Amino acid sequence: MYQPNCCFHFQINTGKLSAKMLNKFSCIALAGVATEHLLYGYAEGGLDDVNKLDGLFKSLGFTQNKADSQVRWAVLNIVLILRRHEKARSKLAEFVF
Repeated sequence: MYQPNCCFHFQINTGKLSAKMLNKFSCIALAGVATEHLLYGYAEGGLDDVNKLDGLFKSLGFTQNKADSQVRWAVLNIVLILRRHEKARSKLAEFVF
């Protein structure tokens, strides 16, 4: 079974984090705040997620400008994905709750 979190930790621990894995992780990390914003027009809990992601970027040697760009890209990307798959997201939310 594919476990992306396991692969992420492996890549972090070996110091060989691929851009593809970082992009996936960034989107996953910000999916909650993006969903909250799409549903309610605002997001209350996203600052902690952004700060943790920012800390990861700094530990990887990103400049603040590069980290900010990665966060913006991830938010835009996950919002587009969530909008594209709105029916599936909505059905999943009904099933879970």
